[in-house]
Amino acid sequence: MRDLAIFSGASNTFGLGLELEFRPKYQDDMWLRENGMYLPNPREPEDIEYWKKYRWTKLVSDELNVIEYNIHDLIQINSSRNIGGNSIETMHILLKDDDTIKKLLNRTKYIFLEIGWFRWWSPEIHGKDGGGYPNTVNEILNYIENPKSDKEVIQRAVEWLNAYDNDLMWSISFNTYKKLKENNPEIQFVLVPWQFDINMDLIDNSHFFINDIVLNDYIDKNGGIYWYLVNNKLTIGDVAKCFNGEYRYNTKDEHPSSKGHLQVANMVINHVRKNNDLDIYKI
Repeated sequence: MRDLAIFSGASNTFGLGLELEFRPKYQDDMWLRENGMYLPNPREPEDIEYWKKYRWTKLVSDELNVIEYNIHDLIQINSSRNIGGNSIETMHILLKDDDTIKKLLNRTKYIFLEIGWFRWWSPEIHGKDGGGYPNTVNEILNYIENPKSDKEVIQRAVEWLNAYDNDLMWSISFNTYKKLKENNPEIQFVLVPWQFDINMDLIDNSHFFINDIVLNDYIDKNGGIYWYLVNNKLTIGDVAKCFNGEYRYNTKDEHPSSKGHLQVANMVINHVRKNNDLDIYKI
């Protein structure tokens, strides 16, 4: 029986920021006055319960009656990246001819992939010893500036940046996605467009992907879930006490608030049910 839903993406998928909305430490007036809030905020084990309770992946799993297999829990709890640290890595790893991966896929009913700005993923670098290497352009730049960074990784990262072509990179990634989907016809794939910077006209057989992408009129016209959240005041920065009082902070957190996660879950569930010819679920 297929009873799992795999979720892979980035910080929006593992729930970062929800600790600022709910954890008692960040509701304490005295603590906030003394410390303020300066992002990035250190991630602590006490944060995990708030991520897991309110994030969109849990809400979707509960409604679809499947087990939530959020790949980011493996990283946060035991530092394992055995099926990747983001959706690009996960796609590559799920294509491996590996018995453990095959058993996982045999139990999987859905695969949800948060898509955003393109990320660097090299099997030789990111796949060799469990990670810790940069993926996004900003992470790469920070890694290059760190004197403790591995010189070989820096060289490969610079080569990747110099050859970076957004349209080409997405085309390669979607070809990987297409192969993964064709290899697993019993699994329903769902793409969740957080930062929608993809030129679909340049991707062969784009219709192959369009039906998998969670879209509504607002997101289609405004470039992704991120802008939906920002423009509808559904971010942590809109609700967390540390950003809405007389406290010091450097920048507001733009991850989804609990209401933001609820709206994302609503979009995703509606998409799944619509594609399965079921009644649309309303939150």
